[in-house]
Amino acid sequence: MITICKVEELSDEIIHNEILRLLRAEAEIILSKGSRLLGDFQFSFSDEELLQGPMGRYMQMVFDYVRKRANYDPMEVSTYCMSIIEFIWPSQFGSNYSIPEEFWDTPMGFAIYEVIGKIKEPPKNKELSSVQAAKFLGIPLSQFHLLVEKGLIPISRKEGKNPRYLIADLEKVKNQISKNPKSFL
Repeated sequence: MITICKVEELSDEIIHNEILRLLRAEAEIILSKGSRLLGDFQFSFSDEELLQGPMGRYMQMVFDYVRKRANYDPMEVSTYCMSIIEFIWPSQFGSNYSIPEEFWDTPMGFAIYEVIGKIKEPPKNKELSSVQAAKFLGIPLSQFHLLVEKGLIPISRKEGKNPRYLIADLEKVKNQISKNPKSFL
């Protein structure tokens, strides 16, 4: 296990290996499901093909952004983070992902956390995903979902099954939480 202090300090080799580790794991899942579905299912992609695919590119862009090797729009990069999370842990229940706690100690988990936590001064009419909104409020995702269920956090709209939350609404909730945190526990 790699001890991570700063994503910026990770070597290109560690990042390359992390991206391949995640993509190979997903490729194995596809192979396993395909074999069970079709019997003699054959699936094979080279490491280069995995890295050049959309998820490989998204993962590399997240690392490049956090390592300050590229100047992407922060909200665009946070969208890549959500795509990665949705790819690795697809949810049948909107944005209720079952992300193992240990993921956040991996280079990719650490980088995604860095991106989600670096949304600064976004426009008031900007919409966030559940993960982004929970991070914006500084509360765990499970607590965020409870507050939504109680009607304390309004949903702006749904994008497919995934709810979106306006920053303006979240700022009001954030102020209420800071004034009376016990009422939100």
